[in-house]
Amino acid sequence: MEDIAARAGVAVGTLYNHFHDRDALLSELIVSRRHELARRLDEELRRGESADFARQLEGFVAALLSHFEEHRPFLSILLESEHSRTAPVGARGARPNAALVEVYKRVQQLLERGIAARALRHDDADLHSVFLMGLLRSVLARELYAPTQVPIAERAPQIAAFFLRGAERR
Repeated sequence: MEDIAARAGVAVGTLYNHFHDRDALLSELIVSRRHELARRLDEELRRGESADFARQLEGFVAALLSHFEEHRPFLSILLESEHSRTAPVGARGARPNAALVEVYKRVQQLLERGIAARALRHDDADLHSVFLMGLLRSVLARELYAPTQVPIAERAPQIAAFFLRGAERR
């Protein structure tokens, strides 16, 4: 807390006036990053409404990747918390990661647009969001644990193209 207060230019007591302890501060930061990500994705969904689906997908992926590039510690927490559950998904008391739920909802919304625009197959549509989320998680995890020299957001066209070739309407 002393380091955080020093970097913020405030007294340690000031931090404790707002946060009980370091965990409370971290929890609030995670919630803030999650809301920021949701706003960013919502804005991208609004901005892309009139574009063709491939451009919408690429813009959405770029927005997501850019957010994580800007907030790598958040990405690290997100991916690590996903693997450190005390109960398996679906078990009583298990809670899905709230940030991933927010992303998933928006991915589903985007892919529903792709189906409506006839850019994606209707059959197996329930798996499209699972496939895209898996692809995004894999790229993000690789970048976090084995970084490349390529800015991650520049991978958006490759990711979108890879997804579309597998999910395009036949």
